[in-house]
Amino acid sequence: MKTYNVVLDGAAAEVGIQPLSGGRYQVVIDGTTYDVDARTVGADFLSLIVDNRTRDLALSPNGGVWELHGKDRRHHLLISDGRRKAWLRSGAGSGPAGPAVVKAAMPGKIVQVEVKEGDRVAPGSGLLIIEAMKMENEIRSEGTGIVRAIRVKPGDAVERDAVLIEIDPAE
Repeated sequence: MKTYNVVLDGAAAEVGIQPLSGGRYQVVIDGTTYDVDARTVGADFLSLIVDNRTRDLALSPNGGVWELHGKDRRHHLLISDGRRKAWLRSGAGSGPAGPAVVKAAMPGKIVQVEVKEGDRVAPGSGLLIIEAMKMENEIRSEGTGIVRAIRVKPGDAVERDAVLIEIDPAE
């Protein structure tokens, strides 16, 4: 069973996932076991049956954070496994790496920019709100840094992978 450390909407949990056959999984969340049938539908959608209840989710990656869009709710999910945590603790990947580039995960319209150039941001800080698929989605910072450049303004239409904001890593 592969174990992950997960933060869903600010609440931390340990999640174990054991693949079974035919798209089925045994999922253990903080000691509670669930039977899950998971199917990807295209690149950005996931259809789940969890203990005989159906859930359909649109997936939007935003750096290390996934935005999950359900029927009437939006969630922010951060996932790490032990290897990633060990790699980060080792200092690997640290040092001069250039600015982090925040890109649009899907086409949409910029509703609000929540930061300005020169602002210091922390992991999870709100950067901007984009309307996509008839839902407003808040894009959050995945790391600590200083906003170097904002490439969009409210009302702008953006395509998938458009550069929205550049963030210099914190020193």
